[in-house]
Amino acid sequence: MITLDVKNAFGHVGTAQFAKVCIDLGLSTELIYWFISFMSDRTMRFAFDGEVGPLISVNSGCPQGSPVSPIMFLIYVQHIFQALDHSPEIKSMSYIDDIGLITGSPCARTNGIRLQLAVQRLCKVAERSQIQFDMDKTEYIHFHKGHTPIETGITINTDSRAIEVLPQEQIKWLGMWLDRKLTFKKHVEVRCAAATRAFHSIRRLSNTSKGLSFQATRQLYIACVEAVGAYGVPCWWDHNHSQISGFERLQNSALRIMLGQFKTAPIGPMEIEAAIPPIHIQFDRITRFYGVRALKLQPDHPVRKLITPPKKANQHAWIKAQSLKRNKLRTQLENIMAAIGGKRGYYKLESFKFQRDMPWRRTIEQLPGVTIREIQKGNSETAYRMAGNQ
Repeated sequence: MITLDVKNAFGHVGTAQFAKVCIDLGLSTELIYWFISFMSDRTMRFAFDGEVGPLISVNSGCPQGSPVSPIMFLIYVQHIFQALDHSPEIKSMSYIDDIGLITGSPCARTNGIRLQLAVQRLCKVAERSQIQFDMDKTEYIHFHKGHTPIETGITINTDSRAIEVLPQEQIKWLGMWLDRKLTFKKHVEVRCAAATRAFHSIRRLSNTSKGLSFQATRQLYIACVEAVGAYGVPCWWDHNHSQISGFERLQNSALRIMLGQFKTAPIGPMEIEAAIPPIHIQFDRITRFYGVRALKLQPDHPVRKLITPPKKANQHAWIKAQSLKRNKLRTQLENIMAAIGGKRGYYKLESFKFQRDMPWRRTIEQLPGVTIREIQKGNSETAYRMAGNQ
């Protein structure tokens, strides 16, 4: 796997080039003019230590912070992935300006050559579109279970220079720390440390005599500590309780602070009193909710395709094969699907056609059982009671 980062993503979106991409995609003229107007006639100023600078004209780039900017950037860079259309062995994943390329084979050298050629093709297409990759942030890793790390790197030749990228033991992509054996030990340690720092920040506010109330402290813990520590849980939680020992110690300390208890107080009653479940139950809930959300994705979504069983002719055989499959041979996604009812056929859950139920297209007269009376509220209540007594 190799990861790429687009250099100065939003700032390098040129107005003329963006308009050309929109025309090639066949977007409407009104929408293209709206995009151009959104990117034109913008100004900015710097403020530092109470001093405000003069207005400066900005004629290129998408303003960061606007909800429209990520959509415009995705439109701007979508065509560069066409360079990989003739490489079915390469799978591309991207989130805004973070791009990941992955391939697999028994030979590490073959994987390296595939990724090297794919990156070079991406760079050529990107340069023609005035898109630059920050090659200094490029990371490369081999996923394997061998005891000896693979140290064979790749050389990426661009028009300006040749860059050698060496494989690493661990890389960070989209906030997830990935090691070559996919044990996620580094990620668990980082998330636990981040949650601990957040807990110590709010601990000063929860003094038993003059601090925040129990309700406020509990709300802060759930919003600022639990959310930080639980990032990426569906990717690594496999009911291995040795991985969550740090989270358990952190939650035990938080419960004592919230409830004002001694260190010798039992954990179970404190969890019941604070209405905070144990860590393993929280992580089970998060992974199962992820499985339910995955079932609601569009049928052509890459994640949804991985959990879609065969056609009706082989459904029962597919369920039996999945139930007999050992846990160690399952993927993490298969384990999550099994936890939410894979043996009973989770793909038979009721589906909804939301496009057929658009409440904004209805009028008040079309809503069932809704009437608006012109008489006053008190008289309407009296008439309703009289009708009920009859």
